[in-house]
Amino acid sequence: MKSYLKLFSLAVLAMGFASCSLLDVEVDTEYTATLNIFVEEPVMKSTTGVAFSASSTVNPDENEEVEEYGHLIENYDVSEIVAVVTSVNQIDELDVVFLAGSTFSIQQGSTTASWTMGTDWPVEVGTIFEMENLGDAYGMVADILLTLDPFNVTATGETNVGGVSITMDVTIRSTLTANPLN
Repeated sequence: MKSYLKLFSLAVLAMGFASCSLLDVEVDTEYTATLNIFVEEPVMKSTTGVAFSASSTVNPDENEEVEEYGHLIENYDVSEIVAVVTSVNQIDELDVVFLAGSTFSIQQGSTTASWTMGTDWPVEVGTIFEMENLGDAYGMVADILLTLDPFNVTATGETNVGGVSITMDVTIRSTLTANPLN
C-alpha cells in the first residue's frame, strides 16, 4: 500500500513539473501615461478646429510588478484601456470638445494600436474615453507590453477652441502571467 501511495505521489509531482502552467502567477497591473495637451490660440479666428498633439513615454521597468517578475513574464492579457480627463484650464468659458477624428495611439517601433473618435467628445474633468478592443488592438498592446521596452502614448487631433490646457491619464489595465521556472 505504501508503494502505491509513493508511486501516486511521484506521478502527481511529475505531472506538476511537466505542466509548468500550474506554477503560473497572475498579477493585475496598470500602466498610466499622463498627457499634457496645450491647444494654442488659432492664428485665424474663423478656424473650425484647432490642432493639438501630445505624447508621453511609459517605461514598463518602472512598474512594481514588472520589477518583481521581469524576465519571468510570459504573457499579458489587456482588459481595458481608458483616457480620463484630470484637468482643463481655459482662457474662455466655452465648452471644450475634441472633434471627431481625434486619435489616441500606443506605439513602439513598428507596432501601433490606435483609436479614432467617431464623434465629438466633451472634455470635462472626469470624462472617460474607453478604447475598445477593435481589430485585436488589445493584443497589439499586450505584445508591446511583453517586450518590457519603453513605449509611447499619444493624442492628436483638433479641439473646437484654442487657449486651453488639458491633462489626461491614459491607463492600460492588464493581467500579467509569470512563471518562476523560466
